[in-house]
Amino acid sequence: LSSLLSLPQNATMKFSATLLTAVVGGVYSTTNAADSARGDSLNVLVFGDSQGDVGPTYQELQDVLDNNGVAATVKNAAVGGTLACGWYNDDNDAITTAANQLFPAGSPDLIWYTAGGNDMAQDVRMHACFDTASSIEDAMTCVDGGVGRMIGCTTGLFENLWAAYPDAKIGQYNYMATNMDESCQEENCLESTAQFLGGNFCLSTYSEGSPSECMLRLLQYWQTVYVDAIQKQYPSPQFTGMNVQGAVQEASGVPGASMGHLNVTGAGAKCDWMTSCVHPIYGTPAADAIGQGFYDLWISQVL
Repeated sequence: LSSLLSLPQNATMKFSATLLTAVVGGVYSTTNAADSARGDSLNVLVFGDSQGDVGPTYQELQDVLDNNGVAATVKNAAVGGTLACGWYNDDNDAITTAANQLFPAGSPDLIWYTAGGNDMAQDVRMHACFDTASSIEDAMTCVDGGVGRMIGCTTGLFENLWAAYPDAKIGQYNYMATNMDESCQEENCLESTAQFLGGNFCLSTYSEGSPSECMLRLLQYWQTVYVDAIQKQYPSPQFTGMNVQGAVQEASGVPGASMGHLNVTGAGAKCDWMTSCVHPIYGTPAADAIGQGFYDLWISQVL
């Protein structure tokens, strides 16, 4: 997710269409002098939306690999504001294309895939559904519809990658608790969070608790019908669906929250550790919590 959430869908698709030209020019490659010192290392690709290039960023993944003694070179092909279906509709081999261009002399070993949040944010039908929902169960049905319209783009990208690189291992998490303060860094993060999940139902209709509780319950549900559903389709180590929900809350001192376990009645992420409400800032405990999830839930399990 990103501050580009408000862009129309055709605009975000144009962002993805520019990637191939950009990476050829080196804009999204993180290759540097340190790469030559890594020797025979893993090739790691970051692909998708602004989780990869705004926060916590590809750098968090590089750090956790380095800190755990895993020789690897991480290169970034994530572009803020892009959609899973934007990538797929522009080039259904988009992950493969990025891998070929960023690792021309080798093949990708690990891919951190992050996309789908902007699809939900820009799904007009889902948000219209939230407008008429009268219960949390109705709102979950709205989420089902949004995921149903998006998930095939994600799995299509995966299958085309595996057709070219059958040994590539993909890891994906389904976003984390955002900041939901009504005043955070001059933004209303409660409204920003509602832009992609919960909409007017959580802001105005939900009566069982606070709007933030509503959004966290839907975030918890979204995990089960998106990343967890993909995990059932593709076994590990080919695909690893991570549940990092609760990690940023725990880092922010929310009681009862932990990796994979949201406290739906607790606060969101600490304001000072987030940018644009939804991105853990690289180098903060919030981003480091996600990095730890990378290692514990994915990397240590597949290498």
